Amino acid sequence: QNCERFITENGLGDKVEAKLKEVYDDNNVERPSYLNAQGEKVYSKNGKVDTSKLPEGNDGLGLMLLGLTGEREWIYERINQRTLQMMEEGFLDEARSVFEYRDLNALKTVGYTELFAHLTGEYSLDRAIELIQQNTRRFAKRQLTWFKKSTNTHWMDAQKPDEIVSWVKNELANRTSESSNR
Repeated sequence: QNCERFITENGLGDKVEAKLKEVYDDNNVERPSYLNAQGEKVYSKNGKVDTSKLPEGNDGLGLMLLGLTGEREWIYERINQRTLQMMEEGFLDEARSVFEYRDLNALKTVGYTELFAHLTGEYSLDRAIELIQQNTRRFAKRQLTWFKKSTNTHWMDAQKPDEIVSWVKNELANRTSESSNR
């Protein structure tokens, strides 16, 4: 939802749609057609990507990895506020509605785990919310550590949205002109 709003508000719809058409096979939108720099599809016979046809360090998708950073206290406050907002918007009701499926891996995630524990009487709701916030902060830290290992990630300050929008627009413009020059 936020991504769609960002694309709409910044007039990026045509560029995103063009990139998607370039990347996804028209006949099967669920399976991407990976492309190399020459625009050749790079599937091997078993349907997996044949990385020998890709330049080193290229996944064929032309992905932009944008990492957002910020002061720790600011990030923690955002996580805490977002958790409270989710609760106000019905996260507990959602957890109740899927409670019978709590053993599925898809529901063994931050948020559901703590709310399921609350629903079984293990925690008070306040304690479950505190744990969601704490575990989300831990998860965010692990994500940050993982993404920092990537040399392809462009890091920007999340508290400077105008700079982020400008960078994304510039990157999309550059990539669009590069792909049209092929």
